[in-house]
Amino acid sequence: MRLKTSHNEEVATLQRLKRNAEHQLKTLKISSKKQIDELKKEQERDLNTIVDLHQQLDNLKNTHKTKIESARKTSEMWRGLFHDQKRQLVIKERELRTAVSLRMKELSAHPMAKEQQRKYKTFLCEICTLEFGQEEERTPRVLGCGHTICLRCCEMIARPDQIQCPFCRVVTKLTGRTISHLPKNYLALNMALLCSDNEKAM
Repeated sequence: MRLKTSHNEEVATLQRLKRNAEHQLKTLKISSKKQIDELKKEQERDLNTIVDLHQQLDNLKNTHKTKIESARKTSEMWRGLFHDQKRQLVIKERELRTAVSLRMKELSAHPMAKEQQRKYKTFLCEICTLEFGQEEERTPRVLGCGHTICLRCCEMIARPDQIQCPFCRVVTKLTGRTISHLPKNYLALNMALLCSDNEKAM
C-alpha cells in the first residue's frame, strides 16, 4: 500500500513537472515568435531605409550630374559669346583703322591750304572727322599717349579696362575708371568752339 502511494506521488510529480515544462516551452515559443517577428519587422524597416538611402543617393547623383552638365553648357555658351564679341571687336578695330587710314590719305591728297590742314588736326576728331563740341559725346579726350579723339570714338574702340590708341597702339589703362574720366583737351575744345563762332559770325 505504501509503495503504491509513493508511486502515485512520483507519477503526480512527474506529471506536474511535465506540465510545467510544457508551459515553459509554450511560453518560450510565444516569446521567441514575438522576438522573431520584431526582428523581421526591424529588418524590414532597415531594408526600407537602405532602399530610401540608395534612392536619395541616386537622386543626388542625377541632380549633381544635371548641374554639372548645365554649368558646362553655360560655360561653353559664355565662352562662345566672349569669342564672338572679341572677334567683332577685332573686326571693328580693323575697320576703324582702315577708315582712319583712308581718311588720312584722302585728306593728305586733298588740295587744302596748310592752315586748313592744321585746323582739321586741331578741331576735328581724326577717327570720325567730326568737329569737337560741348556735347558730351563730342568732347575731345586725351589718351595716355597724348593723342586726342572724341568721347564717342573712345567708347567705340574701348575694351574692358583699357583703350588702345588706333594711331600709335599705346594702351591707356582704365582700371577703376570709366571712359568719361579721361581728361578733356580744353585747348582743342576752346579752339573748336572759337572757330565755330567765327564761322557763324561770317
